[in-house]
Amino acid sequence: MDGLRRHKSMFLLPGLLTLFLIIIFPLLFTIRVSFSGWNVSNPYLDFIGGPTTPPCCTTAASGRPSPG
Repeated sequence: MDGLRRHKSMFLLPGLLTLFLIIIFPLLFTIRVSFSGWNVSNPYLDFIGGPTTPPCCTTAASGRPSPG
């Protein structure tokens, strides 16, 4: 009976993989890009924060050199 349950759950794998690749991954990548300084001429995803990001979390306050 346990083997039958495992085989039934394998039918969910293609659907869950498709869900992740088409919906969840692009959503998470879009959120990541929205908090970075990415553009076509600067291909790096440097974190620049948002309007409510505390100053301690920005690049200048962390001691790392700012991009550009």
